Amino acid sequence: MDRARLGAATSSSIEDRGNDLFLSIASIWELGIKDEIGKLRLPQEFQGYVRTRLVKSEAAVLNLSPEHLFELKGIDAHHRDPFDRILVAQARVESMTLVTADERLLKYSVQTLDART
Repeated sequence: MDRARLGAATSSSIEDRGNDLFLSIASIWELGIKDEIGKLRLPQEFQGYVRTRLVKSEAAVLNLSPEHLFELKGIDAHHRDPFDRILVAQARVESMTLVTADERLLKYSVQTLDART
């Protein structure tokens, strides 16, 4: 999500150095796919875009684990997008807050932060 589109509460949470930030490997994967097929225009080449944003935000990459994939089995079908469903699974397993503006993701039983607020 474009930083300019984040709500004040979300921006404050992201900027709070007391909070750990993570970017799911699934989100990086999805960005790469969308960039490759032309569904997303990045301001620079994909690898540089991801790397510079990880450094700038001081976010860590959250890799996939078998536990994340096992958690998918119990997730309701509010959302059919496999990338978004894995984000829900990762947030559940890791007891993390999922930051999203996607109304469908906000319906899941997982700690969320509505990115628009």
